[in-house]
Amino acid sequence: MSKEVAKFIEKMSFDELVNVRTQVDSLLRGKQSEKRKLLLDEFRAKAKESGLSLDEVVTASRGRGPAKKDSVLGRPKKQYKAKYQNPANPNETWTGLGKHPRWLREKLEAGEKLETFKLPV
Repeated sequence: MSKEVAKFIEKMSFDELVNVRTQVDSLLRGKQSEKRKLLLDEFRAKAKESGLSLDEVVTASRGRGPAKKDSVLGRPKKQYKAKYQNPANPNETWTGLGKHPRWLREKLEAGEKLETFKLPV
């Protein structure tokens, strides 16, 4: 942004800034919609070149793609085994990593011991 524009914006009142932001947000939504349409048209054309519809390409990729990747390193995410289980609902488990799930936190706050919920190794 140029210094002149920055100075002009700085001199604007709160209400003027809110109005400008509303207009900019509207313009951004329109440009994003335009960009999305162009991208979809490009994908449809590439699919058609291959003798497929875009729906066929998308459907074929669902559920049969590669393993989920770690978003930072691009390698497969490591799966951890559950170490703790809610006796009231065996579908509720916890690996022991990260925050305690709600069901476990409530039990611990009620005075129960963590070892009570440990799964046999």
